Amino acid sequence: MGLHDMETMRQIVQTMKDIDPNIFIYGEPWTAGDTPIDPTVKGKQKGEGFSVFNDHFRDALKGPWYNTDPGYIQTSKGSDKVRPGIKGSIKDFTQYPYESINYVAVHDGRTFWDQLNASTKDSNFTRIELIAMNKLAAAILFTSQGVPFIHGGQEMLRTKFDSHNSYNQPDEINKIRWQWKKDNMDVFKYYQGLIKLRKEHPIFRKTDPKDIEQNLHFLDFIGSHSPHTTISYILNRGNSDDSWEKVLVFINPNQHNVKFRLAAGNWNVVVDNKNAGIKTLYKMNAKEIELPPISCFVLWK
Repeated sequence: MGLHDMETMRQIVQTMKDIDPNIFIYGEPWTAGDTPIDPTVKGKQKGEGFSVFNDHFRDALKGPWYNTDPGYIQTSKGSDKVRPGIKGSIKDFTQYPYESINYVAVHDGRTFWDQLNASTKDSNFTRIELIAMNKLAAAILFTSQGVPFIHGGQEMLRTKFDSHNSYNQPDEINKIRWQWKKDNMDVFKYYQGLIKLRKEHPIFRKTDPKDIEQNLHFLDFIGSHSPHTTISYILNRGNSDDSWEKVLVFINPNQHNVKFRLAAGNWNVVVDNKNAGIKTLYKMNAKEIELPPISCFVLWK
């Protein structure tokens, strides 16, 4: 999309909206090189009626696509760079949260599973921990404001056998092997539950930036561990017309358990390290909650 000038993009948006005002337009704000036009780059979409891929959020979560530098998911470092993405990047480059396409992997670069392996090859992470990282990233994406995007096969640990750029490579590299779904059904079910959670609860899909500012609050009271490595926030219903009044999201990317202080009241856990969805897994009514390593919990009341 970076190779379209802004006037062209405005005409595209207007033409498509005239056909169907509910149509959703998004693109890759990248020019691939020098261009003589006024390119459509990230930030120029503000208020123009179309959306762009959010590489700021992507890089913060798992590292850039062009090398194997790790991100927050693998290292627990850089939570300050993750937080803007959770709020739909309304204080970064968007005017409205739905202008941000939130993702960790797409057609370019390694698959997410390959990137997790490549970026942790000098560490002692187990396969179970790498799977936990995949699920943690998914939980963050599907509970963040903006528009979640997953790469085909990400939900079944798809590999391209560490290929970094497979556009000119054969099916043997690019094809999806459905055995992966059978082998990784727990991961598939986790993604399926997160999709259901987001579809049925508009509290995660706010459209008004003011509603986000007034109703999404990061919490700084975090147990006995460093607040720089974990993220917790409360999300109020606001203008979303959700059946849930409040949601708590706790994120622990560390390799050790972390205790979070829990706001007073009866809370329903719908996402933990093993399951995700809209059904209450168990209830909490305590002063704190302890998250296992590399996990995200979602609670509501």
